[in-house]
Amino acid sequence: MIRKLSADDYEYVIARVNEWWGGRNVVDMLPRLFFDHFCNTSFVFVSDGRVVGFVVGFLSDAHVDVAYIHFTGVDPEYRKSGVASSLYKEFIEVARINNRKYVKCVTSPSNSHSLAYHQKMGFVPSKQDDNSIPLEIDDYDGEGNHRVLLTLSLIE
Repeated sequence: MIRKLSADDYEYVIARVNEWWGGRNVVDMLPRLFFDHFCNTSFVFVSDGRVVGFVVGFLSDAHVDVAYIHFTGVDPEYRKSGVASSLYKEFIEVARINNRKYVKCVTSPSNSHSLAYHQKMGFVPSKQDDNSIPLEIDDYDGEGNHRVLLTLSLIE
């Protein structure tokens, strides 16, 4: 079952997010403010009464044709079961309802699983080489923090 993210989900999610990200320290990328202020466009997937995945996204205020996915996490036990895709589809539907033309997100250039997943979902890297290999944007998130910017077009 998918429902909107709530402030009450914060403690549960934040206690697990590093584990869900393979031990990488990502807690700082998910402050409580997302649970308090972006809950109308963010969702959790609940299975057997517990949260097993989430997507935090928002409608850009500065770019009225863009919706942005900030962060996603799925319990490793539930990977490849459609949790992330279901959450993305829910967010994409919110973007469509709100007349957004694009859904954007970034990922680390070394995260091959994320890159493959997003491309499978129809996201296109902003930069790629002649062989369609995604290219990073140097220092996108500050010095040494390179990212691949991905865009899904909702224009039919």
